[in-house]
Amino acid sequence: MDIKILPSKFKGSVYIPSSKSYSHRAIIAASLSNGISIIKNISLSEDIKTTINCMKKMGVKFYKNNNNLYINGPVKKDKNIIKLDCRESASTLRFLIPITIALQINAIFTGSTSLIKRTIQPYIDSFKKHDIHFKLIGKKNFKFIGNFKQDKNIEIDCSESSQFLTGLLFSMTISKVENIIVKNKLVSIPYFNITKDLFIKFGVDIINKNNKYFRIKKRKSIFKKNIISIEGDFSSACFIICLAMKYNKIIIKNLNNNSIQGDRIILNILNKLGYLFKFNKNFLKIKKIKKINYKHMIFNGKNYPDIIPILSVLFSVSSIDRSTIKNISRLQGKESNRLDSTQKMLENFGYKCHINNNNIEILKKKNNMKNNKTIIINSFNDHRIVMSATILSYLTETPCIIKNYENFKKSYPLFFKHIKNIGGKYIVLNME
Repeated sequence: MDIKILPSKFKGSVYIPSSKSYSHRAIIAASLSNGISIIKNISLSEDIKTTINCMKKMGVKFYKNNNNLYINGPVKKDKNIIKLDCRESASTLRFLIPITIALQINAIFTGSTSLIKRTIQPYIDSFKKHDIHFKLIGKKNFKFIGNFKQDKNIEIDCSESSQFLTGLLFSMTISKVENIIVKNKLVSIPYFNITKDLFIKFGVDIINKNNKYFRIKKRKSIFKKNIISIEGDFSSACFIICLAMKYNKIIIKNLNNNSIQGDRIILNILNKLGYLFKFNKNFLKIKKIKKINYKHMIFNGKNYPDIIPILSVLFSVSSIDRSTIKNISRLQGKESNRLDSTQKMLENFGYKCHINNNNIEILKKKNNMKNNKTIIINSFNDHRIVMSATILSYLTETPCIIKNYENFKKSYPLFFKHIKNIGGKYIVLNME
């Protein structure tokens, strides 16, 4: 289905859904614990449902009451073949592969076409050295044959994603692996910091030496059941924060001012652009306090792959003459080729942008007159392009039709409901 975004005025409050990154990790840690853990304030995006369904296949019991999720672990070892459908969730896939190997679970993995295209090559290359082999079954199914045996050291390339490191760290609590050695340079370090924080909450501490060598502080540490609350998701909040740049009567709820989530960096960027952000408990308000004219702003996007499309929107509508987001070649391997899809989205709205090597450069629009002509946006079946295009449409008051918009449910299923609640107008098209 498609959706038509119409010019609107906004005010009201938005309760941001729980952090997807924390939720994935909490579900898996609780599933590897003995007894019942309770995860409070959890939002069930499509990706989180995928992780839950896979853990159910592995024998873990779940019960949901309001926004609380009860998880009765641990994972049951079963010699029967189980099929784990990771759908479009790279986190689910990359976290569970080493766990199934460590527990010697006979698992066949599958997923959407877009997920299968996203790389697991670092695992294939690393595990081959430990006599663990990748086997493709048909076009979309695969498994790993072998186990970690007596291996104490595993080397892994994390230059594309820190998710490979997190997956191996999970497996260290249930295998004899003692050390992980990261080849090349670890990226997305803020996401590793979330892993470390979550592990501590479940009783396991990680020793990190120079982002190169990793081990569990106490050997044979296991996850312990716990009751935790998941904080709001800054990746999702970025869309509402950008809307609040123009409409300062928007109040944003359920964010932790002291969060270690990397995508909190959007508040630092707004501050540089002359905006004041103010927290009152967990309420956030954005207000423009001064005009700052940048000729050229450069942002290193290496550790923030999820928010590059919405940051591109932010820079496009700002007063900056020229913006460069650098070190973002990894975006080519997301749900869409996000370098290409972000560029096409901006160009459809009349902005000039160029992709050069690992960078995207955005030029200020010379004519900011309103465009009443409806434009067509290809979503590329990418949830972050859908939501970024929606916010850009509202900020520029330009009507647009977003094709195949439903993928937003992957990360933020209440996005359009929240938009409507604060005044957003839109029409869902092609409804059967």
